[in-house]
Order: sequence, then structure tokens, then C-alpha cells
Amino acid sequence: MEPINFAQKQVRRISRNKILISLLVIIIVGGLLYFNAPPLRNLYVEPTEFTAGSELSYLLDTKERFVTTTAEYFFDTGYYITEDGRITRQYYAFFAEDTYVICSVGKNFTGDEFEYYDIAGMLKEPGSTENEIIFEIAGEIAAEWDTDTYEALEYIAPVILNINPSARVVQQIVVAAGAAVIIWMLINILRAIICIGDYTRAKQFEALSFGGIRDSEQTNTEVSHELEGPPVLQDSHFTLTRSFAIFPSAFTFAVKRKSDLLWFYKSITQHRTNGIPTGKTFSVTLRFGDGKTFNVASRKNLVDGMLLVVAREFPQALQGYDAAWEKLFNKDRSAFDAVRRDYVRGATSTADVD
Repeated sequence: MEPINFAQKQVRRISRNKILISLLVIIIVGGLLYFNAPPLRNLYVEPTEFTAGSELSYLLDTKERFVTTTAEYFFDTGYYITEDGRITRQYYAFFAEDTYVICSVGKNFTGDEFEYYDIAGMLKEPGSTENEIIFEIAGEIAAEWDTDTYEALEYIAPVILNINPSARVVQQIVVAAGAAVIIWMLINILRAIICIGDYTRAKQFEALSFGGIRDSEQTNTEVSHELEGPPVLQDSHFTLTRSFAIFPSAFTFAVKRKSDLLWFYKSITQHRTNGIPTGKTFSVTLRFGDGKTFNVASRKNLVDGMLLVVAREFPQALQGYDAAWEKLFNKDRSAFDAVRRDYVRGATSTADVD
């Protein structure tokens, strides 16, 4: 039987998990950028210039959302959207060679009409309210031209040009953030591959030195040797050997010396949804001298049994929750350790007298 190498096995496991989750994130973020982000030139270099309103549907389909043009006559349509009695969006329009283009502008936009007005904005699909506005404007055009409303709709671009200077900046930030996430995930994959090849490069392996007081490989050898036999207690999130407490999770693992445990107790968490109790979770909380806390989840009918095993294996630790202990542990662990030693000595003396 091949000897166990605990650290190598754990580092390879978490590295594989990191590679899988990083690939998943890359696929999701990359897919969102590919299917939704404008071309980089359109987004970062310059908007696409257009002359005819009939071009806009094509530009929107090709994701060239940011466009610019000069309108000979830019005028207020008289339509706007209100929220709580306040105007939030106003709608202007201009004629671009063959069709009218409806523009959404901010509430602070002032002026009824402009000549040779430079326009830059972001194309978007009209919402339900905006579709109603487009239909109303088509009705006005039809009345003026003495024609049918649906025929007049053919002379209105089926898009909205949102004139919002910050829209492009927001999109630039979003795309840049998405690219940064992909780069970070690629770095994570590279690090994981390196750790698979050499587990001693992993930070979890370095932590086996317990703050530099012993050699990491020595700890790994001892843990590996103890795991060759049956553990004292084994759970999916918690393993006890003769000398160590091991806490594995999907993307990391921790090893603590049993002698470093200062305090443990049973935790019961009441869960609520909209103020209504929905159930409880049970766990054993272990608190170590370096300030680290681990909550080992268990079932209601098993948590007391786990607590008995922990009490047997950690006779030096305080047992049971106390608010004063909690405050002292968080404020001064040296003082807490002194209280723990006095408490344990007192308990031992009482046991000897009995």
C-alpha cells in the first residue's frame, strides 16, 4: 500500500476544485461579455457615426450601441416619464435622412429645440412605456401626413437613443471589471497547476508550520502517519487523529494541534424567513489559541455525541458557552488562557479529591 501524503492529497484536491470553479467563472463572465459587450473600438475608442436612422437597428444588432451624429433639427416631443410626480426622463427627436430617431434625455435637459446639435448616446431596445410613446408620436405624424398610424411607424426608428454621458463610462467599467475577473481566474488556474506539481508551494502547506515554530514537512509526515490508522473521529468537515484536528473544505484545509484548543461548545442557530422560524442548525464550535474558530456542523441527534468525543479528546479545553468567556477570548487570549488553566486545574483537583 502506498504511504499517505496528507498535504499532497489535500493540495491536489483543492487545486482541482479551484481550476474547475475558475473555468466556470471564465465561461460565465466570458459568455456575458461576448454576447452583450459592444466591440472594444466602439466602447473604448470612438462611437460609431451614422447618418440614416434606418442604420440603427443593424448597429444595435451588431452591439455597436454607442453612436454619434449631428442633427439638423433636434426638438422636444412633449413626452416624458414621471415617478412620484417628478419628471425622470424626457423624449426628444430628430430626422436622420429617412426616419425619425427618438432620444431619451435626463430630467435636467433644458430647451425646446436646437439646430445642428451634436448627439452622442447609447442605443437600446425601447421599453413598454417607450413603445407607447413611439406609437403616440406615430399617431401625431399620421395625423399631420393624413395617413395610417402603422404606416407612419415605418418612419420611426424602432430603437431609443439614450443620451446619457455616463452610460458609456459605466459600460467601460463593467467590461474592464469582467476582463479583470477573467485574468484573475487565469492566474488562479496557473497557481493551482503549480501547486499540483509541487504541493509545498501551497499556502496551506506553509500553515503546517504553525506560525514558524516547526517544520511544515514534519507536521505533514506526522499527520500522514496518524491517518494511516483509524481516526479518533471522522466527519466530512472534521477529522480527529491522536494529535491533530483537521478541517477540510472545498477550497482549503486547516490542521490544528489538539493541544492548542482553548475552548469548545455546542452552537444552535435559529433560522428565520420574514420573521418566521424555518429550522435550526447544530454545530460544535472549536476556538484555538491563534484566534481561529471552526464550526463543525452536525445533525441534531449526533451533535451531543460529537461533543462527548471532543470533551474526551480535549481535556485541557474549556467546555460550554459563557458570554464573559466570549468577551475575554476576543479581547485578550492570554488572559483567557490563564482563566482556562486555572479552571482546568480546579476541575482536576476536585476530581482527585472525589
